[in-house]
Amino acid sequence: MQPVERPAAPASGLRTDILQLLQRKRELSRSEIATQLRKSIPAVTAHIRALETDGFVADSGQGGWTGGRRSVMVEFRPCARTVIAADVRPGSVRAVLTDLDATIIRERTRSLPGRPSERTLIDTIGACCLEVMSELPAGCGPIVGVGLSLPGTVHAETLEMVFAPNLGLRNVQCAGLERRLQLPLWIDNEANVAALAEHQFGGHGSSRHVLYVSVIEGIGVGVVIDGTIYRGARGAAGEFGHMTIVENGRQCSCGRRGCWERYASVDVLISEYHSLGGSAAVLSVDDVADAFSHGDESATAAIERILDSLAIGIENLAVGLDPDRIIVGGAINGSTGSLRSVIEHGLRRRVPRYDIIASGLGDDAAIRGAALLPRSTLIPARTTSR
Repeated sequence: MQPVERPAAPASGLRTDILQLLQRKRELSRSEIATQLRKSIPAVTAHIRALETDGFVADSGQGGWTGGRRSVMVEFRPCARTVIAADVRPGSVRAVLTDLDATIIRERTRSLPGRPSERTLIDTIGACCLEVMSELPAGCGPIVGVGLSLPGTVHAETLEMVFAPNLGLRNVQCAGLERRLQLPLWIDNEANVAALAEHQFGGHGSSRHVLYVSVIEGIGVGVVIDGTIYRGARGAAGEFGHMTIVENGRQCSCGRRGCWERYASVDVLISEYHSLGGSAAVLSVDDVADAFSHGDESATAAIERILDSLAIGIENLAVGLDPDRIIVGGAINGSTGSLRSVIEHGLRRRVPRYDIIASGLGDDAAIRGAALLPRSTLIPARTTSR
């Protein structure tokens, strides 16, 4: 099989600026584009013709009349190209097909052993992606590439997952997926891509310094500083789930004791509920949320314990990094956002000095963020991730 040619990052230029503007504004006239980009109408028109030829934009009819000749409007076509994105969690792999807005068109999920081998992991990701790729819906353009969200530290340039303690894996080589899928591949840490999605789609306005705290089977933190994801010297920044909050505390899968995620993750919420005498039939965050809504005292106490532990870590991060906003996302909010308001209000009460909100993207944050990685070859995200 031939190596997959990786597309270059988009050159900064008028074509990219026009596409980025239309993706954000959806529909503008040529004169409006020229005005907003401070370019001449002939220059803008020449690039729009090229974008029309490639299918990215199309004339959408005439705009409203304000005197004189009516303007012909140009609209962005999100289905001009498509993207495959996959999200790996302990126990499952989820793959989706999205358009250029990272809107999910179709999806598939496959189960994964709790401690998979490297081969099992790569085979499961590949099979799940191939299922999604098997039949493009009518009207959807060609696939640009694959974005992969992983629950551990990564080396994005070499396509290596360096360490994923909750999967029990080290030094997983993902480059073989490119050859199997015959598409270019991008990888990143789950919290980083979730932070990218929040920054792109979350409606956080002018916030430039943001912490995204991803609470799933573990805890990861995406750190956005001055609009850019901070990665650190070796690409491992944000692994705050493994900072110690209890000396000589509970054993963690990373080999240390007392890590934050051993006191505040989704798995811990469910185990705390059972330890407090809750029903054995409760097996998920949504089950805990349902029990809580029906006045279950064990559910209430378990949630309060988790909020106490989450608040300790969040306040430590906030004191050190001084963010504009802290976003708490991941499965802890429930698949339908059933615990979102409880988490948000509980943390605001405990850490009142900071602007804390629960994510509105729910469990889709990481996978939509992963879809932005291949898309960045066409339309740079507001927060550059690669």
